[in-house]
Amino acid sequence: FVLAAHDCSDGGLLVALTEMAVSNHHTRNHPKLLGASIELNDPGAACGLRTDSLLFGEFQSRIIIEVSPDNVEVLTDSIPAGVACRRIGIVGGDHIHLSIGGTPVASWSTSDLHSIWWNAIANVMDA
Repeated sequence: FVLAAHDCSDGGLLVALTEMAVSNHHTRNHPKLLGASIELNDPGAACGLRTDSLLFGEFQSRIIIEVSPDNVEVLTDSIPAGVACRRIGIVGGDHIHLSIGGTPVASWSTSDLHSIWWNAIANVMDA
């Protein structure tokens, strides 16, 4: 029922989403990259947070859960009362698209993100 889950305690929501998109690889030359379209509607009112805190705040109690479209309602119905839960996007494609309040903010290629993530140490060593 749960396809993937990731906490937001190291880098925040945006870093966790990016890690989910690029870190599921079989080999260096054959990564399994998953894009996503993320829509944060009225983030300040929904969470009481500034946008930068929402995207990069390292909250240990926040997690991202991926389920199939058929199981979204099952998931939301199983969340205990008093625990905030909202759908923020859909998985698919070859980019991570981020919109806030209906305004497109950024888009990143998953292959570019994977290359940066996979080669991080080598790039620092070469610098």
